This record gives sequence, structure tokens and C-alpha cells, in this order.
Amino acid sequence: MPVVADSERNTSMVARSLFISASLLIAASAFAAPPPGADMTLAPWYRSLRVPGTQTICCDISDCRHYPVRADGTQYQVLFDNRWLIVPAEAVSDRVDNPTGDYVTCIQRNHWTNGEPDGPRVLCLFKAPRA
Repeated sequence: MPVVADSERNTSMVARSLFISASLLIAASAFAAPPPGADMTLAPWYRSLRVPGTQTICCDISDCRHYPVRADGTQYQVLFDNRWLIVPAEAVSDRVDNPTGDYVTCIQRNHWTNGEPDGPRVLCLFKAPRA
């Protein structure tokens, strides 16, 4: 009998894990929708973006936006959720092919380091062509 109980418990745990994973995937898909009015012809450019100095995908059209940006000569800051975030120097890209005409900033809303929340975090900043 204990074998059946263990088997049922394992099946229940697997089913619960699958349910949670599916729920998270659905929620992530809903959040990852492009913003209203997005120019879908720019999607290939957004998908080509990489974290500066790496091959890690920085963002796609779903998590990169035109946020207000300011610079004080030493660093950039981006306005996100009504507060100014400092853009790490390593997040500033030197790409010059920005077709949007404005700054594009990729922000990871819920970032965690070593099991502790430390987000939001600026992953990438692509300068406006005029900057």
C-alpha cells in the first residue's frame, strides 16, 4: 500500500508543478504582448538587441520601450514607474542603428539576485540617433 500512496503523491506533485508552470507561461505571454500602437515592422530590430558586450538577448518588442531618459554627463537615468532609475554604464549600447528615432530602454521589472528581489533593473539602453 505505501507504494500506491507514494505514487499518488508523486502524480499529484507533478500535476501541481505542470499547472503552476502553465499558469506562469500564460501570465508571461499576456505581459509580453507588444504595447498598443507598436510598429511591428521594427520587431526584427528589437529581437536583434543584445546585452552590450554579450550575446544574451536583451529584449524584444515586449519589454523594451521609449521611456523618458535624461543624462547628466556621467550617467543616464530612465523614468520608470514614476521614479528615475540609474542606467548601469555596462547597459549602455554603442549601436548606432536605432531606427526608432528615440531612446529604447529594456527594463526587467522583477529582477532577482541570489534569491533577493533587486528590480526593476535596466538591462539595455540604446541611444537615440541624435544622442
